[in-house]
Amino acid sequence: MRKIADWLASHNPRVPPGMHVMKLSYGTFLLDHSSLVDRYLIKHGSWEKRQLERMTQAFRAAPTLDDAVFLDIGAYWGLYAIQAQKHGIPEVHVFEPDPKNRAQLYAQLFLNNLETAITVHPYAAYNREGTISFSRSNDIANGNRGGAGIDRNEAADFAVPCQKIDSLFDYKDKFVFCKLDVESAELEALDGMKDLIANNKVFLQVETFPKNIAAYREHIQSLGLRFLERIEIDDYYQNY
Repeated sequence: MRKIADWLASHNPRVPPGMHVMKLSYGTFLLDHSSLVDRYLIKHGSWEKRQLERMTQAFRAAPTLDDAVFLDIGAYWGLYAIQAQKHGIPEVHVFEPDPKNRAQLYAQLFLNNLETAITVHPYAAYNREGTISFSRSNDIANGNRGGAGIDRNEAADFAVPCQKIDSLFDYKDKFVFCKLDVESAELEALDGMKDLIANNKVFLQVETFPKNIAAYREHIQSLGLRFLERIEIDDYYQNY
């Protein structure tokens, strides 16, 4: 499998129009020229470099990663999750409810021989269980497929399953690293994982648009998480 991935990255044979296979230091990836994120990565060789470095710093600062967990909530095609696995996190979960993004995620797992190393959940993380209206990545005009998310106006003609993180995991006393990027539904997702935060050592990266900073910081710190710093549009917290 590794030889196949290396050969694809160097030759790009018969790759479908608009697609590109690219080899980076932490893996080989199938990229989509119509995607804003993928175009940036093809041009610059990285995406959210400072944020990825900050997450890696958190991994290295932990006294042990033996039973650590990484949650990539709003994973797109799993960049953070794949890096976490490469850095030795033994249990990695990704949440991606958008069908197209999830299909590309599966392609990355295949190319990097990670089919059994990373668990994929087709849910939107939320504060209840059921289904919820969702704006698909195909419908985003500027190509920012990573911006697919919950439709609060319920105008979308598409729905995805939603789930509370606390209904899926019953961790105790673990190091849990979490990247949360769910397009302004972060507080609802966090309300669905209060037990996980209370019962574990949590390091959290959460996308926070400027208009949401005050409300997000007040709410997140009420959950027992201490604000650390801000990098671009991501805030960082931990409770240990």
